[in-house]
Amino acid sequence: MKRPTVVVLTLSGALALGACASGGSSGRTASSAGASAGASAAVTVKGPTVDLASLMATSSAAVRAKKTVHMVMSSGGSDLVEDVRYDGSSSAVRMTMNESGHALTLVYIDKVLYMGGDLIASMAGGRKWVKIDPNGTDAFSQSMKSTVDAMASSAANPVEALATVTGVTATQVSKTATTTTYHVALSVDQLKAMVKSQASGIPGLSAQTASTATSGLTYDITLDRDNLPTTMRLTLGGQPATMTFTKWGEPVDISAPAASEIGRAVLPTASASPTS
Repeated sequence: MKRPTVVVLTLSGALALGACASGGSSGRTASSAGASAGASAAVTVKGPTVDLASLMATSSAAVRAKKTVHMVMSSGGSDLVEDVRYDGSSSAVRMTMNESGHALTLVYIDKVLYMGGDLIASMAGGRKWVKIDPNGTDAFSQSMKSTVDAMASSAANPVEALATVTGVTATQVSKTATTTTYHVALSVDQLKAMVKSQASGIPGLSAQTASTATSGLTYDITLDRDNLPTTMRLTLGGQPATMTFTKWGEPVDISAPAASEIGRAVLPTASASPTS
């Protein structure tokens, strides 16, 4: 298999398996700066506790009202940068990622995924983009199915899945003049029940990862005074990840590429000579 194909599959696979992959330093800087600023002004408290489902239902309604956000997902020193429109069947995502000097852009709109970047032209006859149909029978669409599923999850309301979890409390752990942070702990059984009830939309978590979890999941969720999430830090199996949300309600540019820019990706055969 030729190297461009390997790199593209690796990049998209990182997204699908971890929901947190690839990128530069901008997202990490924003997350670290936000954490430091919050720490300097936060007051640690031991309560009160609130019902998680009620809290997240309120936050979910605030997200639906704003509809758009800029988000950075950071894990293991890598970032995904996204612009998202949460709008039911019209939801859409534009994501950028970069790994080992190779940039990749993914656009999910109208339930179709488009992939573009500096390696795509070598796979698609010189065209800038490829279109990936989740129902496609070609080899490339089949190999990208998990990536399409991950992008669909990214387009879902980031707190809506948590609003379905019953019998769980969220403990207020810090508060500033503008934000409140809650700690949530889910057992393995609660986590798997949430995955079973949600086809997509579990923040920072793939269904495959959750289904094989041997330990619970913790969230530290910071909401602003309008009940919009500003950060979500989760830990599963000892692996932390952070989602940082900014620019709520601001315009986002998410559109499908022009038809003239879309090519058809062809996977090389196993006997093809590798290239560097």
